[in-house]
Amino acid sequence: MIAKKFRLRISPLALMLLSLITGCELKSPTVPKWDTSLLLPLTDATYSLSSFTKQAGAQSVIIENGIASYVFESSYKTFDIGDTLQVRDTNVVSTSSAEDYLKIPAFNSSASQSLGNIATASGITLPGGTSQLPEFTGIRSPAFVFPALTDIESVTVATGGIEISVANNTGVTFTDISIVLTDDAGGTATSISTVTLPLVGAGTTVTAILPLAGKTFSSALTAAITDGKILSQTATVNTANLISFSISPAADLKFSRARARFGAQLIERNGTLSISGDVIERLRQFKLKQGGITVVLRNGFPLSGTATLQLPKATKASAFFSVSSPVAPNSSATVSSSLVDYLFETESDEKSVAYKFLISTNASANFVTIESDSILSGTFRTQGFVASFIEGQLKPTVFELSSEDILLDFFDGLDSSSRGRFFAPRAETTIRNSIGFGVSSTPTYITVNDKRVPTASQVLLRNGISVPIDVAAQGIQQFQLDTLNSNIAAAVEILPNKIRIIGTARLNPQRAFGMVYDTSGAVLDFKFILPLQLSAIELVGEDTSSLAAIDLGTTQGLAVTFTVQNAIPANAALRTVFLGIDQKPLYIDSAKTIPFTLPRGNATTLIAAAPLAATGFSSGETTTVVSYDLTATEIERLKQAKFVISRVGVDTKQAGTPRKINVRESDKLKLKAVAKITYRINA
Repeated sequence: MIAKKFRLRISPLALMLLSLITGCELKSPTVPKWDTSLLLPLTDATYSLSSFTKQAGAQSVIIENGIASYVFESSYKTFDIGDTLQVRDTNVVSTSSAEDYLKIPAFNSSASQSLGNIATASGITLPGGTSQLPEFTGIRSPAFVFPALTDIESVTVATGGIEISVANNTGVTFTDISIVLTDDAGGTATSISTVTLPLVGAGTTVTAILPLAGKTFSSALTAAITDGKILSQTATVNTANLISFSISPAADLKFSRARARFGAQLIERNGTLSISGDVIERLRQFKLKQGGITVVLRNGFPLSGTATLQLPKATKASAFFSVSSPVAPNSSATVSSSLVDYLFETESDEKSVAYKFLISTNASANFVTIESDSILSGTFRTQGFVASFIEGQLKPTVFELSSEDILLDFFDGLDSSSRGRFFAPRAETTIRNSIGFGVSSTPTYITVNDKRVPTASQVLLRNGISVPIDVAAQGIQQFQLDTLNSNIAAAVEILPNKIRIIGTARLNPQRAFGMVYDTSGAVLDFKFILPLQLSAIELVGEDTSSLAAIDLGTTQGLAVTFTVQNAIPANAALRTVFLGIDQKPLYIDSAKTIPFTLPRGNATTLIAAAPLAATGFSSGETTTVVSYDLTATEIERLKQAKFVISRVGVDTKQAGTPRKINVRESDKLKLKAVAKITYRINA
């Protein structure tokens, strides 16, 4: 018994242009049981438009005015924002010097003298009770001895001084009082500052500054009145009444050197980090998807403490950014922290982000010496800021359009010798801009057939120029290219397998303010419509199909008959090449110069075109029958055959001139191949 199966499959446009149809319902031949039968069905298939649309991609078929059309749709991202939202790195140093920010230990010491002691020191006698006093001059006092300043050994003052308050409770008024501040360190009294008070009225308190710039004071301080007057006045004199001096550091006192037991202190520095520049000109807010900050702390104080950097307007989950690090005396520390997913709001200048640098120093249990030029500094380095979102202003920025080609599979089944004209191709294009800024561009669209040698290409033009793109923020732009406004017909005649878009796009050409996300971009929705309304000089397709194993036994004769019913108004020429298991041609001769083909040599099986109506559509069908008797050698090669190549040439010529034809969905081509076998049972 002999069971044989032969399947012939013709690729999309190959047969589309052979049959100019499209859609295939391939019937799987039944395998008959053979006893003494002489006929073996090889192929029984019906092709329609749907046969040629079962390809990769978003390809489909539509019917317009009765004409079948291929439709190819694709979305093409011309460019992405991606990682282009880069915020400029910044490096800020915040320095806090001891002179400017450390305060010496606070003190407030008081001392008093009675009116009687002042009178004695001044060499005057005051009457008791209420009386009219004469004017007294040369007023002096004993020393006002202040309690020792227990947390201070010595302070050399850079600027400022000590504030002295004089509370006069003596009942008499003094004028032009000169006060001398004396340092008694080591038992040696040294005058370090003086001040004159023009008027110290009875019952009043007068405050003045004893300037100490360039002077050093210790824990042992005294003061004294060295000159002054008691005006002529009516007063009630009580020599036990007191005048009191109080001293404390002036608010503006800065030291150049101090040895003391410093108390706990908090230093606060405020500033901004610059974040504009490069692509970003102004920012109101932005969110980071990448980046962090490094804080380098240098503590030149002999005090331990904690340094904290805060970004009050950088928030995540409602909490602002804060990072802290302990710092040991006279040491350095580095701390890094991620800022991913933090949302930043900028200052009113829309170019900077506020920071707060806090330094808390711990109290020293022992006396330490601090020089005024000792510093505690923080260096803040932002690194690798890439935003996932910004609201701001980008400067006009040029982007390269994507290098990805739009791949077309319309003509995959055709080889480089194919030539023809399509009468009504068109492209419908929509540019969708999801960016919060306008986009302008004049890209170059090129149809390319790189399967040809050399590569064929055609620049696609609308009204003789490149097609411009000018899309508003979050906008859409649509345009159509057809045979009336463009050269799309010429662009299709090269049978392109891809469309290439090259050039640049300019983002935010108007320097507008807007919002943009890293996922934003400009997308081109491309719809290519190719009606099967054409004239063909020659369209050549090639397809490889598998061939079931055939056990021909002792076959003595075999003929193959092709029957083709064609409802397509196009001429076709068919040539079949038989291949071995290695998918290489089988040869009739030992020299391998004559391939096993049907028909033989370079001849083709001619398939008559269906009759053509005046409308350009088929008005019926034709039937072509052709038979080939195989030689004994060909029968042997058929036993070895595993695959066949079907090469199809199509044209629409009549009397040598191509005609314009239209193809309908209902147009079909039916192909049958039957082998008639003469054999004897192998006895």
